[in-house]
Amino acid sequence: MKSLGEFLRAERQARGISLEQISADTRISMDMLRAIEHGNVEQLPAPVLIKGFLKAYAEKISLNPEEVIVEYQNLLEEAGDHQEGIEKFHQRLQPQSSNKKLLVLVITLTPANRLDLLLVPPQLCEKAVHVVLTWRVHLSNCRGPESGQE
Repeated sequence: MKSLGEFLRAERQARGISLEQISADTRISMDMLRAIEHGNVEQLPAPVLIKGFLKAYAEKISLNPEEVIVEYQNLLEEAGDHQEGIEKFHQRLQPQSSNKKLLVLVITLTPANRLDLLLVPPQLCEKAVHVVLTWRVHLSNCRGPESGQE
């Protein structure tokens, strides 16, 4: 994006058009125009919006908007290929996940003061505890009052 931005700035200056004039005529914010000219990609919105900005900018300084957009698309493709290579490199550095299933040990205390052990997948852990506690309540309701208690 940097070389395209430098090209647009040079063309604009050669025609004696200020950034303020382009902003006023195209309704593109000064911040966006500066980001385009300086190649600050991280400050720019989605590519579809950038294409609209580039078209309006090019038309304002009497450049062929189609050529400017084609150049922008070429830069996007180059950046995409570069980014894809970086992502693949980082993926190779990541530890490979194993196919082993992860289970969580859930320990509960039954009404009879006996430990129950359950092995459940992590995503079911909360549900398993809920089921065990619900079952405990059910059991205590079925037994009625325990002997020695009123």
